[in-house]
Amino acid sequence: MILYDDLLIVNASEESLAIYALEKSTGKVVWKTPASSLEQCYSTPVICKVNDTRDDLVIAVPSEIWGLNPRTGKLAWYVQTPMTGNLSPSIVVDGTTIYAFGGYQSSGSIAVRAGGDGDVTKSHIVWKSKSTSYARLEQGEVFLDR
Repeated sequence: MILYDDLLIVNASEESLAIYALEKSTGKVVWKTPASSLEQCYSTPVICKVNDTRDDLVIAVPSEIWGLNPRTGKLAWYVQTPMTGNLSPSIVVDGTTIYAFGGYQSSGSIAVRAGGDGDVTKSHIVWKSKSTSYARLEQGEVFLDR
């Protein structure tokens, strides 16, 4: 969960296939965005400052990255990605560049520019890679020296 102004934003994928924004002082639901695509999304959404007047709530779900309006929960933009299966690593934001890593070895990683409207797949992908955050040890390899 994250705090955004007076909202507590929670990815309740496991519990209800939805992202919720709660009023931080009362716990009252301000908005709820349900989506079956959240089924294998276990990461925390992040805020990306697109410009002086716009922030996006960004989260990776299987096969897409979404940019939502953090005040309403409405989808502003999305990018299609090669990342399938469970997505547990949270997105990393550097300025207006978003980096996402798949939860499976074959899912890969992607960098995209934040912002836009609707499907920005053709215009906002910076790079794609087959590398992922998933570490696999070969037989006999030592992970930590003790």
